[in-house]
Amino acid sequence: VCPVIDIIHDETFAYIRSFELHWGAFNWDLHFRWYPVSERELRSRQNDTSAPFRTPVMAGGLFAIDRSYFEEIGRYDERMDIWGGENIELSFRVWQCGGSISIVPCSHVGHVFRKSSPYSFPRPGGVGAVLYQNLARAAATWMDEWKEFYFKINPQAAKMNRNVDVNDRLELRKKLNCKSFKWYLENVWPEHFLPTENRLFGKIRSLKNDKCIQKGSVSAAQQNIGKVKLFPCVFEVYPKQLFVYNEKGQVMTDESICLDSPEGAEDTYVVMLACSDLLRQKWKYIPTKQIFLHIKSDLCLSLPSKSRPEALTLQTCDGSTSQKWDFESVDWTS
Repeated sequence: VCPVIDIIHDETFAYIRSFELHWGAFNWDLHFRWYPVSERELRSRQNDTSAPFRTPVMAGGLFAIDRSYFEEIGRYDERMDIWGGENIELSFRVWQCGGSISIVPCSHVGHVFRKSSPYSFPRPGGVGAVLYQNLARAAATWMDEWKEFYFKINPQAAKMNRNVDVNDRLELRKKLNCKSFKWYLENVWPEHFLPTENRLFGKIRSLKNDKCIQKGSVSAAQQNIGKVKLFPCVFEVYPKQLFVYNEKGQVMTDESICLDSPEGAEDTYVVMLACSDLLRQKWKYIPTKQIFLHIKSDLCLSLPSKSRPEALTLQTCDGSTSQKWDFESVDWTS
């Protein structure tokens, strides 16, 4: 179990209470992130605001665990070095091997968040090499076919993986009779934004100008990146131009960002916002027509218009090439 982690300013020691309804997960880089708790999990609490809620991943620095259980499931991976990734690995292990992780909203612990690390990483390559070697170990042990996606997206981790030996951890996984990563995604974090065999994954290219939809810059704390724009398509694997179209009709990308139409009206801008269960984020991609139909408004995703020249818009569907999109599949499994 984990507390809500409040913020203590590293210079003034001012105490800032954190929002309680966030849970932990990870982005395509396997970096820990806080995301809003899903509607599914909130419903399971039956309006009891004091009830604990499940979290896919824990932050790592603050948690309580039964000592005998910790020993039973293999403690920490002793081949992980210094700092980074141990919370990801332990979270996967707990969930996939029969345990659970919860956040208790009535428990608050303050943490001093420093602007930079207070310790050094005396290894060749510094903090990056240490972190990505640790994350490579977690991916190679627990992520099954999704480890191929992770290494495709993260060349630095793929490079570190060449020297990683996780045979002892794989033996532990077998001994504990642990479940698959697919089970984890389907049962612990179905709101995830990773590709699956039932989802479209790839680039969204305009047939009119041969450019691709590209996500703008977004930080861990900023999940509103504004209007949707086109850029020249990048031939190589380029995460900012990769999107997942899921079973709910959401067009998702890294950091839990979704294609959204807040206004849902003709000749209005389409934006990228934090993913939610709102109908305004639901789309229907029709491959035979190569259109993205906005479910709530029955309008089509279109190129910029004369009155809205800055970014993509919603317009009445007319079959023109300015509304046609090729969802170019990218193989994520090899």
